[in-house]
Amino acid sequence: CRSISESEVLEILKNGEINYDKSQVHDKPCPSYALEGNTADGQHVRIVFAECDSTTKVITTIDLDKDNDDCHCE
Repeated sequence: CRSISESEVLEILKNGEINYDKSQVHDKPCPSYALEGNTADGQHVRIVFAECDSTTKVITTIDLDKDNDDCHCE
């Protein structure tokens, strides 16, 4: 929906910078981390990951360059 591929998500997970203002590092049972960076095609994105047990899940992806996100993903 937001044109962010799985490989780009993995790249942000590996090389993105944590935005602590947008993260919930003390949430129980799953803290969340908002990582920001640029995708291979130049999108400036924030991807929120939750760390649950031994699994990391994608909560949401946000294109930071778009003012009005009218994308409704299902």
